[in-house]
Amino acid sequence: MAKASTKRPTLWGLHYSPWTEKARWALDVNEVDYRYREHLPMIGELPLRWHTRSRDKGVPASVPLLLDEAGSHGDSEQIARRAELLGKGFGLFPEGGDATLAEWTERAQAALEHARALVIHATTQSDLAQIESLPPAVPSLMRRSMRGVARRGARFLARKYGADPSALDEHERALQEFCSALAKALARGDHLIEDRLSYADMVCAVAVNAMNPPAHLFRHKPATRGVWTREAIVEAHPEVFAWRDRLYARHRGL
Repeated sequence: MAKASTKRPTLWGLHYSPWTEKARWALDVNEVDYRYREHLPMIGELPLRWHTRSRDKGVPASVPLLLDEAGSHGDSEQIARRAELLGKGFGLFPEGGDATLAEWTERAQAALEHARALVIHATTQSDLAQIESLPPAVPSLMRRSMRGVARRGARFLARKYGADPSALDEHERALQEFCSALAKALARGDHLIEDRLSYADMVCAVAVNAMNPPAHLFRHKPATRGVWTREAIVEAHPEVFAWRDRLYARHRGL
């Protein structure tokens, strides 16, 4: 077990982002004592770019981002591995599981990118979801009048991540294929590596979140929950979403 840092790490993230959820989950199961800072799209871009300036040219500045005494860590898996060193060493990366981990990390990442494109497109089409995306500090009486700001935010994300409205069917099909493959793998049991929670389980459960958010997320934002929910996929693969719920009940406490 590594010695704890004398300075608390800070995690920058978006509370609804699947990538942030992967990082937070890894930090939490390792019982890392960290600060959380909510990133505001558009408004927070300049400081985020500063902290991620070492990234390759063309790679957009994005969260999650973990800042600690060793520097910045800007990838969910990198943060999870850092959490193993900073915290109690939960064992999210079991020996002998590298190939399985790499396979499911790649599949889950692709699924998240397909899901993100669908969410961004749906948000650009939903005035209510755009209004719900405004910061909580905006008074309720002003929220509708600031719809234009929310719409610009949705379009900003569409440009930043290249959401292509002409590929909606392709995105849906890719998510169906991911869930089918995951259901087949889980027929052997609730874990993808050995008989315990691993990072492979985490990334897949979080990818599933992007098709039907867990109950605690968007509880008071029905329009936002709607743009994140893929009803046809939920109906086709109920076993996958039931698995996600079991995993969260056992290992997330949410």
